[in-house]
Amino acid sequence: MIGRIGRAAGVVLFGLAGCSSTAPSLGNDGAADTMTTTGGMCGVGIPAGQACNMVKAMGATSIQSCVTGAIPAGTGGTILDGTYELTSQTYYNSNCSQIAVAETVVFSGNCLELATSVPVQFTGSATFTVAGANFMLTTNCVHIDVDGATTMSNPSRTQTFTATPTSFTLFTNNSASGGTGSDTVAVFTRR
Repeated sequence: MIGRIGRAAGVVLFGLAGCSSTAPSLGNDGAADTMTTTGGMCGVGIPAGQACNMVKAMGATSIQSCVTGAIPAGTGGTILDGTYELTSQTYYNSNCSQIAVAETVVFSGNCLELATSVPVQFTGSATFTVAGANFMLTTNCVHIDVDGATTMSNPSRTQTFTATPTSFTLFTNNSASGGTGSDTVAVFTRR
């Protein structure tokens, strides 16, 4: 089940998939805790077993919609600092599970902090760069608060974005780059 959840939860931005042989470290509670490369909160070290940030998932849950056809591409723009809530997800040409997801993302400079609360509690932090409409993440910290969860990153994917003063939309085209997972469009609305 974590595989289905992993593809639906906050993992929209981090591109995590469930049921992997590459597991994060395990904390005292046996839960999959942190997979830290350079520290959480976009540079500050986070001890194993701790959340990556203090962000709380807020807002209503979003149910994925499933469509067929070619996934569009983002057009770029300026990503404004602020707090954004996931308001919709669209899966292209896939068997999407339509799991309710609540997710909040905070952009600050080139730092991205994320939290989900439904269907699993998840925090993550990363730095990001943009080049035109391309969006590239460097994951610093991942914390999944589920006993026995295993995850792996899906680096083989193409992500573009569209930013407006009120929203951030992420276009993840896994099939174009031979990655695993679904092609998705996730819309985040700025609070």
